[in-house]
Amino acid sequence: MTNLENNIYCLIAKNAMSDQERVALRYANELYSYKELFIKIDTLSFFLKKKNLRAGDKILLAFTRGPESLISILCAIKLGLVFVPINVNSSSKLVSSYQKELDCKFALTNCPIFAASMNEIIKTDT
Repeated sequence: MTNLENNIYCLIAKNAMSDQERVALRYANELYSYKELFIKIDTLSFFLKKKNLRAGDKILLAFTRGPESLISILCAIKLGLVFVPINVNSSSKLVSSYQKELDCKFALTNCPIFAASMNEIIKTDT
């Protein structure tokens, strides 16, 4: 079993403690400090815990390129969830069948085309 103290989330968190205002993520015209990044991760973590997700549960992730995908992956790692990344160019029918076949407890996306067949859409502007 993997030592959870050395996963990527913990390593980034330790690194961030020295300077929370330092830029952690740049994407297009968006900048996120470590503090802002961890607030988003913690907010999503709280949301997923409210959905009764527990360590070991599988979640489906379908994101276009951007901060949402990284935030969701780091959140999944923080909570010990198994994340299943899905190509956003897949059909919504295929995505829905993956969710059922893989027994994913939840799904996150920022792609409106999948919204009807998946559980939730997350946005970074909230």
